[in-house]
Amino acid sequence: MVIRHTWGQNQASIKAVFLIGDTQNVTVAQNVTNEIRLYKDIVQGNFIDAYRNMTYKHVMGLKWVAHHCPTAKYVLKTDDDIVVNIRELVQFLARELSPWGAKDLITCQLSPVTEVHRTESKWKVTPEEYPFPFYPPFCEGWAVIYSQDVVPRLLKAAQSTPFFWIDDAHITGVIAAQIGVERTQLSNFVMDKLELRRWKWFQPNSDKSLIFGHSLSPEKMVEIWDTTCA
Repeated sequence: MVIRHTWGQNQASIKAVFLIGDTQNVTVAQNVTNEIRLYKDIVQGNFIDAYRNMTYKHVMGLKWVAHHCPTAKYVLKTDDDIVVNIRELVQFLARELSPWGAKDLITCQLSPVTEVHRTESKWKVTPEEYPFPFYPPFCEGWAVIYSQDVVPRLLKAAQSTPFFWIDDAHITGVIAAQIGVERTQLSNFVMDKLELRRWKWFQPNSDKSLIFGHSLSPEKMVEIWDTTCA
């Protein structure tokens, strides 16, 4: 709800949709159905909404964009606990990239070549799941910008590549490398959690960061939006 009332407000050139999976909780399922009917901005897949199903959700989003937004110049995929300075982002895309839409673009907070976790952890991966010792550079999935031409190419490659549950590494790392698209760094325009600790000293509208996050509380999201982006 916070996103709908802040940076996710629909504008003439922008459409926000929410990607979700299914649930086995009857009450939650009914609430979701009611929300879908009310807001008409939810895309729901037929998989259980769980951490290890994030790749299904990511691919579902690519498929929805490919079929429903073929003329969009750019696609922004985010988590639900960040804030986007939409006004600055739109100006940045038109001014710094191209008003007609860039090509071969995946830009994000980029993780370098990363060792695969083999020991017990949330991200433990077996050799059967992923046989290589390292992931290629990939996007931290809480905010990724795609140029439109990349979306159908990622989708096609994902549909013919064996499933892997860590979607950031899989889609923006392995598959992006397969289709030959470089990932570029957006760090200079992102204010992460560490930098947000200094945020309270900024003057309103003095900062030109495009993306704030992640893991923000709803209250913090509203505060950032009202002070910096609105």
